[in-house]
Amino acid sequence: MRITYLNTFTFVHIIVFIIFILVITKFYKESKELLGNFKWVSHTYTVLNNLELTATHISDMETNTLAFYQTNSPPFHNSFIQDTIAIYNTVSKIQTITKDNPTQQRNLDQLDSLLDQRISELVTFIQYRKHHEINKETIETEAEKIRSDSTNLAIINLLKHMKGLEDSLLTEREDRAIVKVTQIQNLFITIAIGTFVIGLIFLFEVRRDLKQKRKIQEGLRNLDRNKNLFFSIISHDLRGPINSAYKLAEFLNGHNNEIDRLKMAEMLQHSIKKVATLLDELLEWARLQMNKIDFNPQVIDLCEIVDEVIESLNDMEKNKGVVIINKINNCTAYGDLYMTSTIIRNLLTNAIKFSMENKSIYVSGQLLENGLLEVKVIDEGIGMSEDSRNKLFRLDVRQTTKGTKQESGSGLGLIICKEFVEKQGGKIWATSVEGNGSKFCFTLPSRK
Repeated sequence: MRITYLNTFTFVHIIVFIIFILVITKFYKESKELLGNFKWVSHTYTVLNNLELTATHISDMETNTLAFYQTNSPPFHNSFIQDTIAIYNTVSKIQTITKDNPTQQRNLDQLDSLLDQRISELVTFIQYRKHHEINKETIETEAEKIRSDSTNLAIINLLKHMKGLEDSLLTEREDRAIVKVTQIQNLFITIAIGTFVIGLIFLFEVRRDLKQKRKIQEGLRNLDRNKNLFFSIISHDLRGPINSAYKLAEFLNGHNNEIDRLKMAEMLQHSIKKVATLLDELLEWARLQMNKIDFNPQVIDLCEIVDEVIESLNDMEKNKGVVIINKINNCTAYGDLYMTSTIIRNLLTNAIKFSMENKSIYVSGQLLENGLLEVKVIDEGIGMSEDSRNKLFRLDVRQTTKGTKQESGSGLGLIICKEFVEKQGGKIWATSVEGNGSKFCFTLPSRK
């Protein structure tokens, strides 16, 4: 499951990364095209400005021609020459800028031809005026010819036409640039969102890895605690009874006194029983750690379970001189029969261990408002301090206290109780006053 999840996640991550690279590439391409559009817009503005400048120079050239024709003054002739040079320079710039525009190149060829024709006409007027004296009427007549010349009108119309073409081209390129700007804005937003998403994915990966690491570390700590507990029980609790049994067996083998042999046999039986009980708890706990205990929830009769447990503990009751009273009547829960029986057996065994002679132990149950069933095991024993109570149900703190008749224990019983209760969706806790008994409570679901 973990490997499948990682493969899926890595695949998604690669897909997102590829999409992000494609978007970046598209962004670069669109940006490059936008820069090209801006460049052509700038070129179009330059063409329009030069066309306007050409028209201005032509107008100035004609004005200087008329002024020279009227005055025959050399400065006006010099200005005419400068205007002519400026016109050809401006037209040359336009040709360079519009070299990729065939239509404007054809128009410029026509403009060149018209300008050559027009300049030739004006030069003719100037040369004639240089060598002839003319009267006022002739000057006005010739001036009108200069202003209304068909070549001049053709040049003016051609310039207007070229400006119209550039205006249309400018509008088209500006619209295209606006579209590109919008596309780039959308791509920028997409990149920002993509970066944010990739950042979230990265943070999710880091957070998941940290959680996984903490989970592994916690698992290792639990394994270490379990190992320490296991070896502690083997080295202390299990070793003692086995050594006692071994020595008692040696004693029995070397003595013929019947009374001593009977006494030793009883002690040997007790030691072996302690070993068996401890081994049962160890095996139970080991099965828990390996998840080898089946969980089969069903409707169970608590009163019946408690009665069966009490009957199985009859010898312990008699030996200790205590009485267990079952106060549960017509009470059912939804849980695992084996686990619930083990919980009650361990709690009652613990209560007997710490009870004085001629005392009572009570088992009761009540339905809570939240739908859970609370079971209580109350004894009149020696109780415990707050510090001891805080160490209950904990694997990291091993606490074993001898009973009222010096009974020893492994401490596994309450840990098993806690895990069985939590497995069934309940909680377990204890309250106690030192010297005044203890009360162990746990909850179980009352229904499915």
